[in-house]
Amino acid sequence: MKKTIFILISIFLLTGCHKKNKGYQYIARVDDSFLTQEELLEMIERKTTGGIKEENFINSIITDWVKDEIIFQKAKKEHFDKDKNIKNKVEDYCRSLVIDEYLKNHFQSTVTISNKEIEDFYESNKESFLLEKDALKISHIFVEDYNDANIIKSTLQSINIKDKKELYKKYKFETRIIKKGEVVKDINTELFERSTLRIVGPVSSNYGFHIIEILEQFKNGEYLPLDAVRDDIYEILMQQKNKSEYIVFTDSIISIADFEIKKEKLEQVVKSK
Repeated sequence: MKKTIFILISIFLLTGCHKKNKGYQYIARVDDSFLTQEELLEMIERKTTGGIKEENFINSIITDWVKDEIIFQKAKKEHFDKDKNIKNKVEDYCRSLVIDEYLKNHFQSTVTISNKEIEDFYESNKESFLLEKDALKISHIFVEDYNDANIIKSTLQSINIKDKKELYKKYKFETRIIKKGEVVKDINTELFERSTLRIVGPVSSNYGFHIIEILEQFKNGEYLPLDAVRDDIYEILMQQKNKSEYIVFTDSIISIADFEIKKEKLEQVVKSK
């Protein structure tokens, strides 16, 4: 199965087929259902939060699609796609998703956070940034393959700026502050008790390998500097403003909307329960 899928990928990418007929441009197929290049690329983008875009990773996406499609088609044959509860869940989820995206777009265009607001929040809440444990600011990535982890580590250790830029384009790194004892035991030991290195890893876990770059070190009793917590403060202020804006925004559109609630009908429903 894997070899077949690898061949399908290679043939498709090499021939660069652009025919409109879906049957000619698919990468994988289950009966009369097709996975196209465009759909595959969209799936890769959705799944690459710190993941890998090499052949084995792409192959796993395709094999998962094939497996899910086989099960989905079998479920359809048994009419699970007609189940009323499932349809209601899909409709509810779609409704919530549309509302969330609409509000997100509205907040992005109306809610702003200034540097002064961030600085004022930091000064007003400075005691909350006093460390009671040692802490590190780290850049972290998790991958499934040990060889990929070693390549990432070697690139981070190198002085080749071009290679590092390519690495950051290819992978999504998570930057955050962690305190001693907050992470799993093996990683905590490597970071706070054993390592004097800037790049730590690969550290093995149940699902793959962690590579961690130590950006800054902070000691117990120190205040975390503003630059280290700026992004966190931004998120806090954004959440606060979004809540306030949500109330103002919903009140404003409700005030001009055409709607009604029939209380007498509501009372009948309540009594019927």
